[in-house]
Amino acid sequence: MLRCFHGPGTRSGKLIAIYSSDVRYFDVMDMRYPVPEAYELVEGGCITAENFRDFVFANTARLWGTQNPKFSRARRPPRRPLG
Repeated sequence: MLRCFHGPGTRSGKLIAIYSSDVRYFDVMDMRYPVPEAYELVEGGCITAENFRDFVFANTARLWGTQNPKFSRARRPPRRPLG
């Protein structure tokens, strides 16, 4: 994990890490624990709060939000003529 934010990996020296958790599977019995446990990286000084935001939200939003820029347009119901 530390290498993603601080080590060599890409031309920018930063890998784009995405948070993933098994919160919907049987091995996570309580959904309150995975994110706070991941936040221990910030509390331990391993990554910054900005790195954590990117890790759990921004990188995922960027990945899925840029896959198909026309996604929201394609999902609108067709307009019906009045009358």
